[in-house]
Amino acid sequence: MNLLGGGSVARIHDDQGNTIFSSIFQGLSDYYTSQGVDSAVFRNDVDTQTLDGVDLLVVGLPSFFFTADESAAMREFVQSGGNIIFLGEVNNALMSNWYINSALSQVGSTLRIVNQSDFDGGGGFTTITGPQITDDPFTRGVDSFSYAFSSQVTAPDGTGLFYGEDGELFLAYQTIPAPASAAMIPFAFAVCTRRRR
Repeated sequence: MNLLGGGSVARIHDDQGNTIFSSIFQGLSDYYTSQGVDSAVFRNDVDTQTLDGVDLLVVGLPSFFFTADESAAMREFVQSGGNIIFLGEVNNALMSNWYINSALSQVGSTLRIVNQSDFDGGGGFTTITGPQITDDPFTRGVDSFSYAFSSQVTAPDGTGLFYGEDGELFLAYQTIPAPASAAMIPFAFAVCTRRRR
């Protein structure tokens, strides 16, 4: 998936520190680095200085509501062309979804993660193909996608990308317009996965 939108700089926000999730976030950063992307994990507040020159911000499992200043920085980032992907968790970090849904609202998105909607029944990994993957610039070149323990995402004003076996939307994006502008370039993402205990 082209989450960078053609950009070359990614930052991954991890306020957890020293958890299993931190190693996952570092692994994501390492992957991007191996692909020639300037990528780093950061644990400080989300602010305009940290986001300067960044193309993709990954917000993984926040453990608190973002402050008004952080929300404003994310809103400005999205409205000036940056992409954000929010990673939630149904089982082990359920409150993160509330914090993500609040942040999505603050940046002007109607996307939401549906808490405790493990639609695949905990049956292990599932692979989707064909019509379960929307033809979109973000999915070009994606023929299949494997997932497990995912939760639904609602996207009343967004675009669904990946759907479960019974049509459950679990990855979507929404274009957020800049104020006083017709430009509809920036995106916000909501992704929700659940790991087995």
